[in-house]
Amino acid sequence: MFKIFLNRYVHILIIILAVLLLLAGFLHNLTIDEYLKYSELSLQWRIRKMEIPASRGEITDIKGNVLAKNAVGYSIKLNSSMIPTD
Repeated sequence: MFKIFLNRYVHILIIILAVLLLLAGFLHNLTIDEYLKYSELSLQWRIRKMEIPASRGEITDIKGNVLAKNAVGYSIKLNSSMIPTD
């Protein structure tokens, strides 16, 4: 009777070891063999530039009253040090 249980334990142990060896092989492949490939990809994907246009519009309250609206404005700045004095 114990021989049957020992046989099962040995089979289960062999299956577990095979799965662990398979996972270790995949880990070795990713970390050592494919290191340069994936490090290059990670450097390329690290920064992604995206231009997102700012949303513009009037700001209203819950009843629809305008709290802030868009208006064209100009600003002039005069630098007196750049003006000739003669």
